[in-house]
Amino acid sequence: MAAPPAGAVNPRIRPALLGAATFALATLLLKPLAHTAIGLPASGALFVLGGALIAGLSEELARAGALRWGRLGDLAAAQRAFAFAVGYALTEAVLVGVIAPLQLMHLAEQPAVVASLPAAQREAVERQIAAIGALTPLWLLIERTGAAVAQMGFGWLVWQAIAHRRLAWVGGAIALHAAIDVPAAGFQSGWWPLWAVELLYLGIALLAAPRVVRAWRAALSPAPAPAATSG
Repeated sequence: MAAPPAGAVNPRIRPALLGAATFALATLLLKPLAHTAIGLPASGALFVLGGALIAGLSEELARAGALRWGRLGDLAAAQRAFAFAVGYALTEAVLVGVIAPLQLMHLAEQPAVVASLPAAQREAVERQIAAIGALTPLWLLIERTGAAVAQMGFGWLVWQAIAHRRLAWVGGAIALHAAIDVPAAGFQSGWWPLWAVELLYLGIALLAAPRVVRAWRAALSPAPAPAATSG
């Protein structure tokens, strides 16, 4: 077999890179633009419910569009769809699970910067800074584990929706994603303590993980060859 040309991207890497780019597009561009366009407050019921819905719409519509545009919406493209989901989940783990906490810790050492923020935004940041403590690594591990399970599950669901041309499934992914985002948004708004939110996510992850693993294993397993019949 001929070697790929020098500088070419491994075909197995392309879907993962597309997944990474899709998460970045949804969270760094689409969600902030939607928040700005609608003018959501930085706390309260409108922030919690509206922000969760924006997250679901931005991420799942971006995911569906990328799978369709990247020609991964085919049941025969299971390996590439799986790589896309992994790239998406890993990018979230780095941006949200590593970079965002580091930025928050940096803000904790810059009280003047925090004080200069608008009142509602400052309250949310101060609440997150106050939650930093000895158990922070544990909460991050639980949260990121739960998020990885969720993103792999959404990746499978939306891929199936595109492959089977069932747009209602994309709507289901949007609604489910929004519902999962409500507890985190509620913490940011001061509704619930961090430990309660993280324990809830831990329970959801433990219940969902076996189902997500089975779904992807079934998708990635080659179909059995038909039995030979005698003439």
